[in-house]
Amino acid sequence: MAAAEEMACADQQELLRLLEDHGQQFLGSFASPVVIGKRKGETSDEERQPKKRKVNDESEEEWSGFGSNDEDSISDSDEDLDGGSAEEIGEQQERNASRRPDVVVFSDQSAKTSTSASQPTKAQMKAFMSSKVTKVSQDVQEHESDEKSSDEDDERTHVQNDALLHRLVHTHILPGSSNPDLSLTPAQRKKMLAGRILEAAGKAKLGKGETTVRSAEHKMAAKRVREGIIAKQKERNQKQLEEAKNLGNYHPTLKRLYDASSQTQNRKRTREKGLRMGVGSFRGGVLKLSREDISSVQATTGDRRRRDFKRKGAKR
Repeated sequence: MAAAEEMACADQQELLRLLEDHGQQFLGSFASPVVIGKRKGETSDEERQPKKRKVNDESEEEWSGFGSNDEDSISDSDEDLDGGSAEEIGEQQERNASRRPDVVVFSDQSAKTSTSASQPTKAQMKAFMSSKVTKVSQDVQEHESDEKSSDEDDERTHVQNDALLHRLVHTHILPGSSNPDLSLTPAQRKKMLAGRILEAAGKAKLGKGETTVRSAEHKMAAKRVREGIIAKQKERNQKQLEEAKNLGNYHPTLKRLYDASSQTQNRKRTREKGLRMGVGSFRGGVLKLSREDISSVQATTGDRRRRDFKRKGAKR
């Protein structure tokens, strides 16, 4: 009985071993997954051949049932367990470890950024849920206002720099009358000096002092002389305008620079149409009175009362 039990246990162990080998062969038949960016070295033909031989040997040793060769199989199994079972188990474990599928986690950065960008902020949700339509586009308007404010600051600095350069050109770089190298007549030097005095006093713009002096002198001349001067000035301006157009330096906004009438004549102030209030200012349907207006009215009423009182006293 004991011998029969030992034989049954040995047969079960052999069956388990064969089943494990068959399972390993089945798993090995599947190709390992391809990993992007990391490729294992390709196995050579010499390494593949011993694996094929081992698979063939193991397939030949498959169990063929209980028969006359049980004792031989038992003895072979005992030898395998005693001798090379430990080595084969170690090799199989190494193969299993090497054949484990590589897990690659793919994360799309663009999807994350798109989801984060699509998710509205707390302020945007608050503006969207509000009853006022103007608050829906509040954030966009704030960004636009910031950009506009920065552009306005840049334009302001550019204008200030242009004004400073213009002042330096007309005061230090091109002093005009104080330059002895210029071949000017005494009359021209005198007019230029008078124009510089007007510019320094603030009576004329920078660079326009001499023109104001000449225009004042032209007004003192006779009518025919003035008409001839104006006609000649128009011809010169027309010639400069044609030259600018031919050179490509002309723009419709610069037309007033080439027009003599726009330079000489001052713009007329627009007259306020309709009736004007004698006291205060009427704007937007509301009459606004300042303290000065109220005090002036009170002073006039007080003076009238005094005059009336004096007249009544004189009659008595």
